[in-house]
Amino acid sequence: TDDSIHMCELFQCAGIEIDDPGNLNCCYKTLFGKISNDQSAFRQSQLFAECIRELIRILMERGIYSREDMDDLLKESRKTLISGKDFSYDQICNLPPEVGVFGFKDKNGKFLYIGKTDNLKRKILSFYRDKNTSSARLKYLLEQSHSLITHQCASELEALLFEHRLILKHSPQLNLKKNFSQGKDPLAKIEDCVIVMPHPRTGLLMTFWFCRNKKIKIKAMDLKNTEKLIAELEDFFNPDKESTESSDPIEMNLACNWVHRNKDQLFMVPINETRDGSEILKSIKFYRDLRLNN
Repeated sequence: TDDSIHMCELFQCAGIEIDDPGNLNCCYKTLFGKISNDQSAFRQSQLFAECIRELIRILMERGIYSREDMDDLLKESRKTLISGKDFSYDQICNLPPEVGVFGFKDKNGKFLYIGKTDNLKRKILSFYRDKNTSSARLKYLLEQSHSLITHQCASELEALLFEHRLILKHSPQLNLKKNFSQGKDPLAKIEDCVIVMPHPRTGLLMTFWFCRNKKIKIKAMDLKNTEKLIAELEDFFNPDKESTESSDPIEMNLACNWVHRNKDQLFMVPINETRDGSEILKSIKFYRDLRLNN
C-alpha cells in the first residue's frame, strides 16, 4: 500500500549500512552474517520474518516505538534529498493522508511524473527514503524534480480519472508508456447513470455522470441550486444532443471496470429516457439523506 514502510527505512533507523535493502538475502546476511541457500517460498518467508523481528528489536533498543519516531529520525536525511526544491519537507508532511493525484515538474515546468495514491503524504515521502536507490528512474526524478503539485480527491475513482487525463494531456517523461491501442471497448460496460459518493467538504456530494458516447463528467454537486442542476442533468443526458467532448474509450474502460469491482459499495442512479432531471435529482437527494441518517 501507499502507507508501507520500506526495508531501507528500517535499516536507516537501526543505524545499519546495507548495500541492497531490496534483496532479502542481502538483508539476512547483513543482520546475521550468513546466507541461506534454501529458496523455497516457505523458507524465504521465514527469513523475511526473522529480519523484521531483528530490526524491530534493534529499533526498540534505540527507543524507536512508532511510525512517528521513525519519521523524526529520518527527517534530516529526507530534508537533504528535498533541499533546493521549490517545495519543502514540511509542506509534504502537511499534506493530507488521503486519496489524491500528484505531479513532479522540472525547472522548466514540464511534468516528469504524474501518479495517484491512497495517501498523498506517505506516497510522496516514500520518494525520499533512500538516497542510494538502485532505480535509475527514481534517481532521475530526485535530481530533476523542482516543483510539486497535489490535488486531494474525493474518491479513488476521481483520482483514477484525473490521473489518466493529466497523463494523456502532459505525457510525463517518467510515466511508463501505456498501450492505448488495446482495450478500446470497456471490458465491463455500465448503463447510463449517475454515481453518487461522499465528498470531504461539508454540503457537497461527489458525482460521476456516465452517458454513452460522452466524456465522463466529474462534478462536486451542491444541492442548493436545484433549477440549475436539473437543467444541467437534462442537458447532459439528452440522447438527441451531441457532446462537445466525445467519450475516451480508454478512460471509459478504466472507469467501468473500477465501478464493477466496487459496485456493491456504490449508489448508482440509473438514467433512462423517461426520467427527467428533477427525478434524477430526487434520487441523488435520497442518497444524501440516507447517508446523513446513517
